[in-house]
Amino acid sequence: MKSTFIVALLFIFNFFYSQSVFEFERSWGTYFGANGGQIAGIHTTKGILFDSQQNLHVRGSMWNQQNMTGSYFNQFLLGGGSSWGNQQNDIYGFDANLSSSGMLSYYGYLNALDSKSLEKVDQQDNKYYLFFGSPPSVQTTAGVYLPNDPQPSSTHKVILAKYSSAGVLIWASYLPSISRAINLELDEAGNVYVSGETQMLQNISNPGVLQENYDIIYDSAGQLIPSGYLMKLSPGGQKIWGTYMPTGLSISMQYFNGALYMLTGMNTNSALSTMATSGAFQTSPSNNSITKMNTSDGTRMWGTYYGGAPSVGFAMFTDLAVNETGLYVTGTDYNFDGSSFFGTPASFKQNVTGGSDIFLSKFSLSGNREWSTYFGSSGEDMNEFDKVIALDGNQIYITGTTFGGGNNIATPNSYQSAPESNSVGSHNFYFAKFNASGSLSWASYYGGSSAAAGIAIPINVAFKNNTLYLFGSTNSNNGYTTEGAWMPARNPSNTSGLTCFMAKFNKTTLAVNETKKENELMLYNNPNNGNFTLEGIVLAKKNCTMKIHDASGRLIDTKKLSNQKKQTFEMHSILQKGNYILEISDGTMLIKSFKMIVK
Repeated sequence: MKSTFIVALLFIFNFFYSQSVFEFERSWGTYFGANGGQIAGIHTTKGILFDSQQNLHVRGSMWNQQNMTGSYFNQFLLGGGSSWGNQQNDIYGFDANLSSSGMLSYYGYLNALDSKSLEKVDQQDNKYYLFFGSPPSVQTTAGVYLPNDPQPSSTHKVILAKYSSAGVLIWASYLPSISRAINLELDEAGNVYVSGETQMLQNISNPGVLQENYDIIYDSAGQLIPSGYLMKLSPGGQKIWGTYMPTGLSISMQYFNGALYMLTGMNTNSALSTMATSGAFQTSPSNNSITKMNTSDGTRMWGTYYGGAPSVGFAMFTDLAVNETGLYVTGTDYNFDGSSFFGTPASFKQNVTGGSDIFLSKFSLSGNREWSTYFGSSGEDMNEFDKVIALDGNQIYITGTTFGGGNNIATPNSYQSAPESNSVGSHNFYFAKFNASGSLSWASYYGGSSAAAGIAIPINVAFKNNTLYLFGSTNSNNGYTTEGAWMPARNPSNTSGLTCFMAKFNKTTLAVNETKKENELMLYNNPNNGNFTLEGIVLAKKNCTMKIHDASGRLIDTKKLSNQKKQTFEMHSILQKGNYILEISDGTMLIKSFKMIVK
């Protein structure tokens, strides 16, 4: 009996321990760009775009909150990026590219009047750009959906262009959109799905789609209310099908296995309530809805409202993610009505606490809700921007922000088990992992506490190739950079303006009985003349590879390492004076990266 009891205790201990093990190590973290950067909002692609070399492409907004001059902003330009134009304009967009080792290779601004912004990168490294301007700075090509301007009287011109990996224009077509608010998705065959808002009354829809006709409605000033639209373009830029949408622009959409899953809203026409299909999870109207579209023909597969009645509750839907395990939806419930609508019985957290909580809901791919939980502290929690959910099989990663003092929500043994500050005016980032059954695996804070900035303070998440990325904006000077970071400190560091940050976490593959000391890896001499030494037990244990990148992220050399604990390299004839990044990996994960200076 005694031995049975001990076994049971060990089982319980191991179960709870396994639920709280944080299985990542931060590889690098850095600030980048000018003060005022916000990876969220009106100038952003949702999430990081990855190319075949695992370079990171990110975009956001640039707010001139501190009344800086153009020369201040232009000091950050890199790789031929466009300069800051009219310094009196207090908001621009920006584009930035970072290598997989955290080195910035491109940084430039998006002119408010004429801009070119990267939206997607496909599996062949073709790039899809949106051009805005009057007219845009690219010419359309023949044989595409709209080779000629479809709305000559409109001041908002939008062109979608596809470029090869070598930068050669493949095709370019006007879009019927009337604003920069556009969502793009790609499928595995190279088809492009475009969601936006339009005032074009024809030449969009096809027979048999969800909504064939523009629903003509005028506002109180007699102006035509825009209609949402969704269309599928071929890999060559021709329209396959198009449909008007009963709502405006989708908040977020994702392609998966022949369907588009979309976060939508209420009907644009207030006299209608058609966003729920027969047998839907929720047929009573709400401000928010979920729609699944058939990508083969533009018909709706199912739709459901989701949330409290518009008159009593307020929730902001932020993001969705979908894979073979289900559809996951997240957002913020501002607790106006006290209903705790998004908490299901026996979920991790059934009720809202504080002024707001974020929520995470799982639906089956056929539209049935399986569970829903809140997550957050007793302060005000939110995830208003932007890409705040990522999937890895049956693991779900979410991010959020706590504003004001609140209880500690981090789990033991997580990356950061407490916030830097828990005061009334502080903003604290956190990230957490749930499994597909709705159980919390772990939760952690990240970085130092931000102060009020006048704009939203975002944290975002991405997952790619066994690697977790956190990125966002902060005005904290602590907790965001690692040794050898591209930009180790904010510039300037004494303002409330936000600075962008990025961090890369690699999944650890160490056995439980391996110690950190056994896997330490050292580089010396540093600085050097191109000759240097690597030393660590890990080199003798694993089949390692060393990659050397220059400061722009360009690969200089790759070497397979021997199984010797200490290895010396004479590369003075290859490495010129400058800064380099050394990446040591074992084929499945990055073991360590170094910033090396050659004099």
